[in-house]
Amino acid sequence: MAAGNMNGSSRSIMAQLACPFPVCGSASRVAVLGQTPRAAQFELSGGPDVMRRGFEVTAVITTMLISESNTNWLYATLRYSSSDPYAVHADFASADGPARTWVFARDLLVQGLEGDEAAPAGRGDVCIWRDQDPEYLLVTLGGVDGHALIATSAGPVDRFVRATRALVLVDSEADCVGAAVDAFLSSLLAP
Repeated sequence: MAAGNMNGSSRSIMAQLACPFPVCGSASRVAVLGQTPRAAQFELSGGPDVMRRGFEVTAVITTMLISESNTNWLYATLRYSSSDPYAVHADFASADGPARTWVFARDLLVQGLEGDEAAPAGRGDVCIWRDQDPEYLLVTLGGVDGHALIATSAGPVDRFVRATRALVLVDSEADCVGAAVDAFLSSLLAP
């Protein structure tokens, strides 16, 4: 499914579904994924659904997999690390199924938050844009088995992006990679 509405109408995809999202980021959503309570394990940063620990940022958000015939709720864990400063790892899982991981550029997520249906971010396997209702973010994932359309509230994703920017400033990613390479080379050359 490419960027665009499910049935070609000019209404937003979320309006066609008439299905508003619940508030994302509750502790119960974290527990469903088998994690310990955030208060004990993480320093909160950027909102109740964004966690920052050391050199990593994680957000657990509720998403909806949309098809022509039905919708399914998924949990997405967005992960960002200063050791891989160009990439965001997104693990999508249903409450009872295995996670599927997609890796894409942080810049793609940033551009998707600013994009719209007419100009989505991405031209390959991952496209991201705001729905006509800007409270929602839409993502298409494509592969050899087909395409998936995923929708989520834009707020938690925006807070996640802001937390990643606080960890690694935009345009300073190469400095992180350079420092990691230097540390690795030093460890090899150390007596």
